Amino acid sequence: MGIDAGFDMYPREHPKLPFEGHKFLRFSSKVSGSTAADTKVDSYIDTVTRIAQTCFGSRIKCWHEGADQIGAYDWVEVHESLMSYQQMNLRLRPVLPSFLVAPILSQSWALRLSRSSTSSEKKPLLTVGPMPPDELERFLATKLKAMSRESQRQFLSLHNNFQAKNPFSGIFKTNALPCGSGSPVGSVYPTVCLINHSCMPNAHNNWNSAKEHETIHAIRSIERGAEITISYDHGGTSSERQAFLKESFGFSCTFLDQEFDACAGALVARLYYDAFQISIAHGDQARASIFADRAYQARVICEGEDSPETLRVKSLALKPAVHSSFEAYSRKWKSARDSVPKALDTVDFDKWLFRQEN
Repeated sequence: MGIDAGFDMYPREHPKLPFEGHKFLRFSSKVSGSTAADTKVDSYIDTVTRIAQTCFGSRIKCWHEGADQIGAYDWVEVHESLMSYQQMNLRLRPVLPSFLVAPILSQSWALRLSRSSTSSEKKPLLTVGPMPPDELERFLATKLKAMSRESQRQFLSLHNNFQAKNPFSGIFKTNALPCGSGSPVGSVYPTVCLINHSCMPNAHNNWNSAKEHETIHAIRSIERGAEITISYDHGGTSSERQAFLKESFGFSCTFLDQEFDACAGALVARLYYDAFQISIAHGDQARASIFADRAYQARVICEGEDSPETLRVKSLALKPAVHSSFEAYSRKWKSARDSVPKALDTVDFDKWLFRQEN
């Protein structure tokens, strides 16, 4: 037993504290006994209390059992709060806000409500390459120390799905977006990292290597106030994607078995680019130019006109023969770019394009 003293955070709401600070109710310690005397815990509690009062003012309620003062909460509530820190929180992002919505159009990063809309973060909070866990934690701590208080708050308010001994690394792993497909370098953004996952997303994220920032493009119309979503998974079978989402983000998606409908986005661009590569590898410049043009149109929707990959595919539509795979396998489908048929309706044109003439 012994006498406890400390302070409570009251009323119970969502203070701007890191690591799911809305769960924080009490800071206290035993202040009687030999251990307390040796450690001078009274002085430590006084120091922390003064800091807390500077940050949170009247919300700090001091108490001391030795002076017959009781806290704002009973110990059952406090213990439940402590236990909640150890439980896996399946929310992808912080409680306030929990997701990003299509906002007021005057905001600089706003997603417009048309398919051609774009949102971009001008600068990431952090950009980090691969390194061992302990080294990563020290690196992030140094970077955070050099940040402004506002940037620190933005980073620390992001969700941590790996709540262990390395809290900074956990936040980074949960939220970092790769700087390019398959890149080992990742960046964390204060706004884009609030976007939740959907297997049928209404937006697509992409790293613009020329401008060195992440962009978000609407791939279908989004109503004002609707949640903006992107896809976290890397493709593959339903079981493979479920396993990836569970391991990386701690949740199971209930929509993986549903059709992609009209929001496949980047998958469409990849499909047409694969068709381009097959055609050009056999010398078919006519079909290759059409597939490249369709890949370009899909890239514009997902990545914008200024994306380096969009511009590259656009150039291939104009000059397909410059691709390194030109006639790499054979010349059996050899055709000139200007031999695309002109007088076919849509059905017959697609039959020609996919070589279904017979």
